[in-house]
Amino acid sequence: MTSMTPLFSPPRRWSVAVLVVLAGLFYLAFDLSFLSHRGLASTYLTHIRQSEISGSACVANLTLLQSLNITRPDQKSVNYAQLCLAPSFTAGTEQKLSVQQLDIDLPELRSIPFEVGSDTSSILSSSSHDLDTSSVQHSVALPRVPAKRPDASHILFGVATTVKRLNDSLPAFRHWASGNGARIHAVVESSEGVQETLQRAEAMDIKLDISESTAKMDDRYFSHIAMFPSLKSPNTRWMAFIDDDTFFLSMPALIQMLDRYDPSQPHYVGGLSENSDQVASWGLWAYGGAGVFLSTPLMDELYKVYDECFAVGFTADWRISQCIYQHTTTKLSWEQSLHQMDLAMDQSGFYESGRQLPLSIHHWKSWIHLDVVAMATVSRVCGVECVLKRLRLRDGWILTNGFSIVQYSNGWSGQDATVERTWESWDGKHNQSPGANFLHSLGPLRAKDEKKRSYRLKAASVDGKVVRQFYVSHDNVEPNSVIEVCWHAS
Repeated sequence: MTSMTPLFSPPRRWSVAVLVVLAGLFYLAFDLSFLSHRGLASTYLTHIRQSEISGSACVANLTLLQSLNITRPDQKSVNYAQLCLAPSFTAGTEQKLSVQQLDIDLPELRSIPFEVGSDTSSILSSSSHDLDTSSVQHSVALPRVPAKRPDASHILFGVATTVKRLNDSLPAFRHWASGNGARIHAVVESSEGVQETLQRAEAMDIKLDISESTAKMDDRYFSHIAMFPSLKSPNTRWMAFIDDDTFFLSMPALIQMLDRYDPSQPHYVGGLSENSDQVASWGLWAYGGAGVFLSTPLMDELYKVYDECFAVGFTADWRISQCIYQHTTTKLSWEQSLHQMDLAMDQSGFYESGRQLPLSIHHWKSWIHLDVVAMATVSRVCGVECVLKRLRLRDGWILTNGFSIVQYSNGWSGQDATVERTWESWDGKHNQSPGANFLHSLGPLRAKDEKKRSYRLKAASVDGKVVRQFYVSHDNVEPNSVIEVCWHAS
């Protein structure tokens, strides 16, 4: 039996508090400089400006808009509109509504000049640039947000990655792993930069441990089985294998899903590929990007046959499945809300579907580039259940909260359960039988609306009690246009 133990662990708060603060300030400055250069500063600011939301009003701020780098540097003006919303929390509000109606229109776009040193609030309120809807907050009914943070201390997450990719993933990890007791163990290829990464995670209140290994990525992933006896705590009930681009939208919902299983019994829980061609080729097993959850009794069984299973080779998530099927009687429990996201190119139909909030998504920084931190930022004022919630305006525009604002050319209202099949097949072309290989996971489907108008979320920021979302035109109908959706905490 080969075994590895963690080489690095987080610095103890009582012994290095001052160092942690100084290191945190240093890396904060570095991250902001780096992210500002990349045009991503606003999304990271949602995590570091403040721990609680308080103060500030929902007033247009073009200086902030310019600073987000979501417009061209040479742009002298912007077509701009602002929609202000306020959550209204009600006990017993239905959480699975396909779309909620709002009796308002999308505000009219106005051309606003970028004037250096100008008072943007007076510009917006002047007669030539009157945005009379910017100060009106429209109420949105939402389920009451639990006041208490979830306890995820019984879940141990394992990931194999590089130090750089781990650092890139920390802001996303923070959304679901900060301050709730969840533990993450990463196996990286080099120790360079590890202590700085641990200090950065500590500043984000993420419980992170790191081990070093020169093994291949899949072998490092699989090695969590060998390390499990030394990694687990008396409270550990689940081992979750994840990729560094696995993202959990709601930790309370994830815990609720796992609570349906008896952790004293062997359980193998995960998601299939959305593409049945993949399933037909490789079989029924939990795909790693969606998250693979093994109960402690099952992990203990696999530990006993680790060397034999390690020799099988191939991808680590497939290897786990073969080890389970060959050496135990446990079978896969398929959780359909755990998503591998094997959807090529345009995934907008999935996110705009109005289906129940996914437990996990994947491929957000590989197959596509989706700013999941910006997407989830609105949860700061309205809870995780409002992320991706659809709001249909009176003039037919549909806001998918944290993703897009769209108007369908065919007048589709969002009242049915169909998913627009926007993604492509592996060969880059749509199948003759539209979406047949995705029906088992995402059906019913409808054809792609090639003429729909769309704005996509490009950045989000937190300013006191306000979360600002900036949606940028994604078609050529209204170029250089930005719609700000301003959520004000009640």
